[in-house]
Amino acid sequence: MYPTITEAVADRFALHLGSVVRLATPLLLTQLRLRLGIGVGELRPADHLRSLNAPLLLVAGAADRHTTLPEARRLFDAAVVPKDLWVVEGAAHVDLHAFAPGEYERRVGTFLGRYLSQQETAAELIHRGRRDFLSVLLQTVADPCRPRADQGVAGGLRHEQ
Repeated sequence: MYPTITEAVADRFALHLGSVVRLATPLLLTQLRLRLGIGVGELRPADHLRSLNAPLLLVAGAADRHTTLPEARRLFDAAVVPKDLWVVEGAAHVDLHAFAPGEYERRVGTFLGRYLSQQETAAELIHRGRRDFLSVLLQTVADPCRPRADQGVAGGLRHEQ
């Protein structure tokens, strides 16, 4: 997730083409209104986190250059409680599980277990193969980058049959 589309585009320009190209961000963003009929002001997820009526677990990579750590902290600050932030040292944008698989599964499982119904724990959901539920739930706090299907990962949690 990104705080604003302006920051997301600028971050990706800097990442792939160099920081000077960030200056082209406004030029590219003018295409939103022309091609999609939406304005830059409409693509500001950070503005909507205050109205999120659900617990939030924000997992951020300390080395993420797609959504930088200061941007992740702003997203976290914008959310209402209950909320948790976990910064994974050394991780980038989509490799959070790879950097700390045991800790990742423990933290995500604990978070889900805390906020899901007492009748069905996060471990039971994973065991029963409810990948669709976990994937949708975890994507609500992630941006569209998804793990590849051939990695056997659903929303960052390993699924073993």
